[in-house]
Amino acid sequence: MTVSVAATELAKLGKCETMIKRFAKHPQLAPAKRPQSPQGTDNTLRGEFAHFRYEAAALRFMNGAAGTKRRIYQLVFAATVAAGLLTLLAAWTTS
Repeated sequence: MTVSVAATELAKLGKCETMIKRFAKHPQLAPAKRPQSPQGTDNTLRGEFAHFRYEAAALRFMNGAAGTKRRIYQLVFAATVAAGLLTLLAAWTTS
């Protein structure tokens, strides 16, 4: 058998949990930062290159040809729905 708990009590539990201050028994040392060159590290440059590739792919996708292709698919879908409705209407009126 389950015991029901009011939502306000659950909210109080969540609020109390966030109010608890956590402390460490042993303070952790901050990680040492490695100096970066003005050009950036290899990882930074690789990340920027990946970003530029992604952006170029997005621009290729959003060009006019992609929009035209999508519009053709929309028209074909609309024509299919219209033909289906006309077929149903014809079947309904003949019976």
